[in-house]
Amino acid sequence: MMGEEQRITAEERAGGRHARHYLVLLQEADLLYQQGGEKVLEGLRTFDAESLQIRAGQLWAAGGRNEPARTKLCGQYPGVGNHIISLRLTPDERIKWLECGLAAAREMKNREMEGVHLGNLATAFSIIGKDRKAIQYYEQALMISREFKSRHGEGIDLGNLGNAYYRLGETRKAIEYFDRSLVIAREIGNRRGEGLAYGNLGNAHRHLGENRTAIQYHENAILIFREIGDKREEGSALGNMGLAYANLGEEIKAIECYEQALRIAVEISDRITEDACLGNLATAYKDLGDVRKAIEYYEKALAVDQEVQDRRGEGIDLGNLGLAYLDLGEASKAVENLEKALEIDRETGNRFAEGGALGNLGIVYLRLGDAAKAIALFEQALVIDRGCGNKAAEGNTLANLGNALCNMGDWAHGTENMMRALKIFEAIKSPNAERARKQLVAWGILDPGSVTGTWRPESEY
Repeated sequence: MMGEEQRITAEERAGGRHARHYLVLLQEADLLYQQGGEKVLEGLRTFDAESLQIRAGQLWAAGGRNEPARTKLCGQYPGVGNHIISLRLTPDERIKWLECGLAAAREMKNREMEGVHLGNLATAFSIIGKDRKAIQYYEQALMISREFKSRHGEGIDLGNLGNAYYRLGETRKAIEYFDRSLVIAREIGNRRGEGLAYGNLGNAHRHLGENRTAIQYHENAILIFREIGDKREEGSALGNMGLAYANLGEEIKAIECYEQALRIAVEISDRITEDACLGNLATAYKDLGDVRKAIEYYEKALAVDQEVQDRRGEGIDLGNLGLAYLDLGEASKAVENLEKALEIDRETGNRFAEGGALGNLGIVYLRLGDAAKAIALFEQALVIDRGCGNKAAEGNTLANLGNALCNMGDWAHGTENMMRALKIFEAIKSPNAERARKQLVAWGILDPGSVTGTWRPESEY
């Protein structure tokens, strides 16, 4: 009979062979994915066919303590499969892989591997709304990239830091990081990095109300991603370009972008982008007046959020559901969803969305006739909008605040806020400028020159 020590050694050897074999297979799948085009699906299918065995191999590698062979494998798993696991693992599972990989890299004193895992771990935390924690990891990763004089790594880290600050509402700071990452990408000929920087700049300028500039950046990004066959990023850029068109009131063009992006997301099983596309399509149909269809899409998006544990996205979709129910005259459902959204936005530190939830709750209470409560909510939202540099949201909030103040009989401050809103809308070429102008004509503040109308509040989401 085999002794206990011999049996354990044999089991360890078998476990090691298994883990190494499936590490190689994971790497092959990821390399296929990175080739783009049809290879994306081939890489995903390769992973899917052996998913359970790959997970078992990583689990075995992560189970060792002070065992060099296991430690090395544990450090390698999340690195060689980074692109695939970002699509196929749940956020919690991906974080566990990366935390184990980071611990292994530090145990081996492998600074280069440590930097890679720090950056990917930061991205994983950012996805679940923990951007302050993500920034700490990104800054450590950036320090290591500079230590190794890796311009490629430095460019990636700068772009990731920009994204974290963007999600926290610090848009101008984000643009500084995106510009620096774009310079490096061009300098070293990193086409994918260049495309990502264009896309990030597009998002930032859209949030500042500079939608035509945003569209140009997204068009540049789409051309690059098609050139290199990166379907996932192509879909993301299409969706973001749709948002810019929606801000300009061009809903049909927006829907075309969202539908193209959704097809790509479904094709490659990118649940996060699928969720975003569903939510964006819902908003577009709501803007076209088809509220029932919008609610169907919002509910599909919410289900995906909950499935992939995307708390940030859950908050956004709950807020949008609240506004859709408001349009149907169901005020209690509107308040219920918006208050849930506000709670999640604060939990995740999503300042953009928090300002939107406050403003949208203000809209509900204004329609319910409680102008005093609406004013208090609009004032809170305005502080956040200005802090984020979100000019479109600031204009909407000022207009809603002006309307509420006039309803309370404070015409001087009400019309003053509506005028401020008009100036912002004109500066950012928002279609809301005409609505604000009509309201001011109706109030007798501006000379008649167009048909009078009333202000129609819009979602901040």
